Amino acid sequence: MSEKNELVAWYGAIVATLSLIMSFFVVVRDRGRIKIEISKKQHIIGDPAIDSNDIYVSVYVINRGRRPVVIEEVGFIQKSNFNNTCVILDSLKKGKVTLDEKNPKESYLIKVAPENLLNDIVYFYAKDSKHYYYYKYIKSYAFFSRIYRNIKHYSVKP
Repeated sequence: MSEKNELVAWYGAIVATLSLIMSFFVVVRDRGRIKIEISKKQHIIGDPAIDSNDIYVSVYVINRGRRPVVIEEVGFIQKSNFNNTCVILDSLKKGKVTLDEKNPKESYLIKVAPENLLNDIVYFYAKDSKHYYYYKYIKSYAFFSRIYRNIKHYSVKP
């Protein structure tokens, strides 16, 4: 009898361990995963109200996960004005946008009137309804410059 009890106990332990592993993978797979992509130096043609010589930057916020995510705000930070955020006007006009499996992507346009504005941007961000921030750093912004600015920004002043 003890061999049967021991076999049943091992079977229960194996099934419980496998179900724990499966539930962990379901939780990881079903979370919302936000990615930000940027297309620089775009022109809009075909609209007489818009000058075709104006340069735009497209910011795409993409949900790669299964769980819906509500994006409240999209913006960027500049090198020259590091302590203040700049919110993209399209983000304010569209309001809260739900990214799910049916609508996984939303785009936002920024008119880059002075050419140096594009070089002045440190990173783009997207804020969701749970106040999580997702970042996309511009590649030209060096790793050590980020560390220096973070130390400078968060340093305690006497």
